[in-house]
Amino acid sequence: MLDKKYNHKEVEKNKYKSWKEKGYFDAGDKSKEPFCIVIPPPNVTGNLHLGHALNGSIQDVIIRYKKMQGYDCLWLPGMDHAAIATEAKVVNRLKENGINKYELGREGFLEECWKWTEEHRSNIHKQWETLGLTVDYNRERFTLDEGLNDAVNEVFIRLYNEGLIYRGEKIINWDPVAKTALSNEEVIYKNDPGAFYHIKYFIEGTKDYLDVATTRPETLFGDTAVAVNPEDKRYKDLIGKNVILPIVNKLIPIIGDEHADPEFGTGCVKITPAHDPNDFEVGERHNLERILIMNEDATMNEKTGKYNGMTREKCREELLKDLESEDLLISIEKMTHSVGHSERTNAVVEPYLSKQWFVDMSGMSKDLLDAQKGGDNKINFVPKRFEKVLNHWMEDCHDWCISRQLWWGHRIPAWYKGEEIKVQKECPGEGWTQDEDVLDTWFSSALWPFSTLGWPNNTEDLERYFPTDVLVTDDFSGNGTNKVVDIKDIPDGFEGVDAGPESQKAFAEVIKSSKTILMNGPVGAFENPKFAEGTKSILKDIVEATKNGATSVIGGGDSVSAAKKFFKAEDFTHVSTGGGASLEFIEGKVLPGVAALDEA
Repeated sequence: MLDKKYNHKEVEKNKYKSWKEKGYFDAGDKSKEPFCIVIPPPNVTGNLHLGHALNGSIQDVIIRYKKMQGYDCLWLPGMDHAAIATEAKVVNRLKENGINKYELGREGFLEECWKWTEEHRSNIHKQWETLGLTVDYNRERFTLDEGLNDAVNEVFIRLYNEGLIYRGEKIINWDPVAKTALSNEEVIYKNDPGAFYHIKYFIEGTKDYLDVATTRPETLFGDTAVAVNPEDKRYKDLIGKNVILPIVNKLIPIIGDEHADPEFGTGCVKITPAHDPNDFEVGERHNLERILIMNEDATMNEKTGKYNGMTREKCREELLKDLESEDLLISIEKMTHSVGHSERTNAVVEPYLSKQWFVDMSGMSKDLLDAQKGGDNKINFVPKRFEKVLNHWMEDCHDWCISRQLWWGHRIPAWYKGEEIKVQKECPGEGWTQDEDVLDTWFSSALWPFSTLGWPNNTEDLERYFPTDVLVTDDFSGNGTNKVVDIKDIPDGFEGVDAGPESQKAFAEVIKSSKTILMNGPVGAFENPKFAEGTKSILKDIVEATKNGATSVIGGGDSVSAAKKFFKAEDFTHVSTGGGASLEFIEGKVLPGVAALDEA
């Protein structure tokens, strides 16, 4: 006898296993036309989330539809080793057990990473099974597979030999806790309290001084110049003269450079080439010395004198006391500013001069921009506005730092012997040591659509299924140009992704004066921390209003997810999914389920 209530677990029990065993998911029927999707590989850092479920379900629908149309469908599954993300997770797990990564050593640590990987791969497999995804497990790949590692090495060596990969010293994002370079994507900007510290830089041989404002006084030990705009009438006669670097008491030049904005601050800018990307470029133009004043853990080094060994924060505190005692501190102007934090460790990111491996993006970005002007290689975007987004990225494209000071990942195929360097897959011989660094995760992930099919070897699968018919991504990084504008003035190529400060204030006023509050739908793409402030702010106001006696109803799946992400369900009067149905009910429509309850 059938149960009155549908039980999907009972009905679906063993069905998926049977489908797999009978080969229903397998590709390879050469009598049919091929159709291919390569799954965006989820990171092995944890379980799949709702976004993966939605993305996977859409791809599953496409694959099943094409199967029914008679195609030989390959839906190739796989997972990403996620270098820094996985390493951070494993480091934290070891820390909980009182184990230090460096005590284990490289090989011991990698064993722990593989244990983590197998554990979470198993979890993801179970989730794919629960979703009923019709992926071809016979072709499953992992970004650290031997074949994929060959592809990574092949690309690195080719680009190096073509002069497109180089090793150089530049300013990079540095995580002082993980002690590694970071990509821009791994830097999360937060509004932190700070200040402009106005400091006297006395002009050599005079009692006059320049008022130099900085948010980071502790970096003055690395100052090698003070810049003023050559068109600034206040200072242009001082160009070529020297100032006395406070506390350090050495002479540094006053230089003319357009980097100094006469309209911003005092118009005088301290130049610290080893600890600021803009200052680095100024230093390049004026051939200034680069003085690194911090250790890899962001403590001050021996070049800072008595401040040696202090944290950045402690150094600032003590330095300000000394500046004040020597009458060198003019004023402190409190402000809030955007500060980069490591996505993985939450450490304040240090702009840091470091020798790293880079991909030269200048030629590639130019080629892409030229292709978009017309011709056979032009990419057609739907919607059209995203072409402007691409063009903006390429116009503002910098060389890509691809090396990471990690152990989990694709080790860079570079070998050193004294000052000699060789880039190749195998060790050149006795006395050569391999580069300790690994590659940015995206270096291997970018090869995923074809490396998974066997490239660089000319495999049967590569010949048959590449290029793929559908390419999918779950990336929504928000690392482009973000700006706050009036809703009526959203520029072409931009989308509204969050409520701005003025909208947040308007919501707050209404919420504060309301006795009943219904939230049905977040105001932005809250899943991304960069676009979550509006939703978080509104929810915070609703929580406060609820505490003060208002009735709050959070309706709809996304709203509930946002509420639970930032607060607890009990912070609201009522939390419920089914947002669309809720709105229809409020409008007075008869819902079949509710009507059935009334009849009962």
